[in-house]
Amino acid sequence: MANVKLAVWIISIITVLCLADSIIIEIQKSANNGNQPNFCSIVDKNSNCLDVQNSQYGKIFGFDNAIYGIIGFALLLISSLLYITISSRISGFMTAAGGTIAGIMGIWFIYVQSFILKAFCSLCMIVDILSIILLIPSIYLFIILIRKIR
Repeated sequence: MANVKLAVWIISIITVLCLADSIIIEIQKSANNGNQPNFCSIVDKNSNCLDVQNSQYGKIFGFDNAIYGIIGFALLLISSLLYITISSRISGFMTAAGGTIAGIMGIWFIYVQSFILKAFCSLCMIVDILSIILLIPSIYLFIILIRKIR
């Protein structure tokens, strides 16, 4: 049981980082009027954050991907903290599913930046890589929860 709690704590910590990064991405995109360098450009001169974020892949149903990240990571954080405190099976499966979905989306967004856009956003890459790392404890949590059902 201690290993499961550790996995969920790891999910929670990575989720906080992803949530913070998603908030930063949305703030810098919203605040940028095109006349000033954005945060990505300051961190990495070769970063093409606005090219990536303003591409056709930067929005889903008219909303910035960062908005979905903020909502998704906030829900993942809530479900992981619920699992840590009350250990309900539902919150465990929600945490495992949320982390897995985040990881799959991270793989997709890195693919889009690498092979379709051929442009990289350093802040986006951070959240994408962290999301992929979320796959490991999330899949572990799925396996443990499924074993408990049997």
